Amino acid sequence: MISNKDPGVHNWIDGYGLNYPKIMLRWQQLPRDADSPQPAVDGKLVTVDELNRYLPQEMVFISAEERKEQLKNRMSKHSGRYLDDQ
Repeated sequence: MISNKDPGVHNWIDGYGLNYPKIMLRWQQLPRDADSPQPAVDGKLVTVDELNRYLPQEMVFISAEERKEQLKNRMSKHSGRYLDDQ
């Protein structure tokens, strides 16, 4: 899920205002199309109001407060990778 506005989806990717963000996918364990030797990836442009129609029922949603905590944890873990502890 890529969106410039937080839709409340747990695994949201912020588009940072880009109209055509680029994304690179890892091909591990993706389903294969029966007619193609390559894994199948599909995308669809929808509005935030249409999300429930297209997302799987098991999709996890989070609140604004949970998002703040999620981003805080991610920043902490990301920053920790670059600290010189020697």
